[in-house]
Amino acid sequence: MTILWIILATIVAALVALFHYGYIFSNKKNNKQKPWFAFLRFLTVFTILILFLDLKFDKTTYQTIKPLLLVQVDNSSSIAQLKVNEDLKTDYEILIEHPTIKDNFEVQRFSFSNQVQPLDRINFNGAETNIYNAIEQPQKLFKDRNKAVVILTDGNQTSGNSYRYATIDSKTAIYPIIYGDTTNYPDLKITQLNVNRYSYLNNEFPVEIFTSYNGASTVTTQFKITSGNTTLHQEQIRFSKENTSKIVNLNLTSKQVGTQSLRASLTPLTAEKNISNNYRNFAVEVIDQQTKILILSNVMHPDLAALKKAIASNQQRDVSIQKTIDNPDLNDYKHGYFL
Repeated sequence: MTILWIILATIVAALVALFHYGYIFSNKKNNKQKPWFAFLRFLTVFTILILFLDLKFDKTTYQTIKPLLLVQVDNSSSIAQLKVNEDLKTDYEILIEHPTIKDNFEVQRFSFSNQVQPLDRINFNGAETNIYNAIEQPQKLFKDRNKAVVILTDGNQTSGNSYRYATIDSKTAIYPIIYGDTTNYPDLKITQLNVNRYSYLNNEFPVEIFTSYNGASTVTTQFKITSGNTTLHQEQIRFSKENTSKIVNLNLTSKQVGTQSLRASLTPLTAEKNISNNYRNFAVEVIDQQTKILILSNVMHPDLAALKKAIASNQQRDVSIQKTIDNPDLNDYKHGYFL
């Protein structure tokens, strides 16, 4: 459409110039200056028409963007412990140096243990393995790009959310390469523990523990809550292929002021390999905020004992009975009854 308007402007400008200087519809003789004047008039009219038309020229540029290939290397110490570190390094070098892959993908390299970071060097000294992050973080960093994520790992996750529950968007494809023993072993796990951070002395505080089991057979394990060498609670839990989870709800009593360190545990199975997730440590800070109440009376009466018992029914109240001759320090008491 733009070219058509330019052609029309050219024709109109030419007709105006030729008509104005007598080249058409005129019997006048042309002189030598008229062609130049006619050409200048043509340029003037043509320029004005182009400005009035306000033509726009669009330019489309095409660029080929290669899909991403993100290579994630498990840099945790478990790789070396399984003695598959050399196999992983060899496969990694083959993968990133393959000519077909280099021609068709934009390759970016990362390592992960407890965190995902750009790959500097492979030393297998990470203390933890979080495979969930290795799946989730590339999707957040390159959410608008088509990408394939290759994960080289032993599949042994020791921290973070379970990678089974990681979401994979439509622009991402995950390709795991697993090293070591890939046999499925039964596994008990404490997945979550909920408890209040504070409790009052001699009060009960609730504890909620989520446990799970991965295995094909029916098993029974012992669940315990301990404080040092003291067992505060224990019970048997039964799991099966159909019943793979159980929530334990219980109340514990805070018996001494200060931070009370506790541990929830599941007794490991004989065939269980990973027992680090069978335990969960937690703590509760016990606060002593008893209200001291004084009943001051010079007359001894049976109702005083009944009154004291009624007030002390709340464990947060400490009640005492004294006479005025005892000269008690009233500043030690928050409330007083004078009878």
